[in-house]
Amino acid sequence: MMKNLLLIILFFSSVFFAKAQETNNSQIYNKKGIAILPEKGDWVIGIDAAPFLDYIGNVALISSEENNAPEFAFTAQRPGQLFAKYYIKDDKALRLGLRLGITLRTDKDGSPSDPNEIDKFKENSLNIGVSFGVENYRTIRGRLRGFWGYEAGFDKIPYYGDDYYGTRTVTGKVTNDQEGSVSDYTESGGNTFDIFVKGLVGIEYFIASKISLSGEFGVGLSYINVGEREFEPDSGSKVIYDAGSSELSVANTASGALVLLFHF
Repeated sequence: MMKNLLLIILFFSSVFFAKAQETNNSQIYNKKGIAILPEKGDWVIGIDAAPFLDYIGNVALISSEENNAPEFAFTAQRPGQLFAKYYIKDDKALRLGLRLGITLRTDKDGSPSDPNEIDKFKENSLNIGVSFGVENYRTIRGRLRGFWGYEAGFDKIPYYGDDYYGTRTVTGKVTNDQEGSVSDYTESGGNTFDIFVKGLVGIEYFIASKISLSGEFGVGLSYINVGEREFEPDSGSKVIYDAGSSELSVANTASGALVLLFHF
């Protein structure tokens, strides 16, 4: 009796262990025998998939409006997101994230009476974020996988809001330079710095051999500091019109868009 019970326990244990191994990172192949899931030693490059999804959605709607090719702005107002991974195991990868957007804009306004008199309004800003982390994977079914892990990083987000006079919305540092005027000024500061550590979970689906879409959700600890916003006229005293703030919080975050990943 004890021998039979032991054999039954060993049988079900072996089945469970085999199933666990299978669902951990069970490789699958397409009709040509090419591996679909990534493997140890693979590199991954990823980009925000939102521009592609917008393009496909416009095609599906059959709109009469022109449907331009997917566009990646990489401006401070609309930064682009890049991702990289390296698989240290079939079911484990190191990840690196980069968000980058730069705006260098100058508005010029000439005078009809004097061609050499040109007023300038400049807007300069940098939006950047870097993160590093680890992901662990488990196959859910076929091409669908789940993953979990953790990451740490920082963000620098430029000021975005009303100017000192409340007449326009500005981003980052602005400079007003008018010919022959004593009302020139510079506004700067008000940047947001965010340092964070978080855990994350997500899902990934392979739409083709080693090409996937993924999205994630994270919860972590974040320290956010918003600097002072200053208005400094060329003639007169400097004014701090936004004193800034600081905050330590535990918050949840979602990946604002799906990520398109290419594995090599």
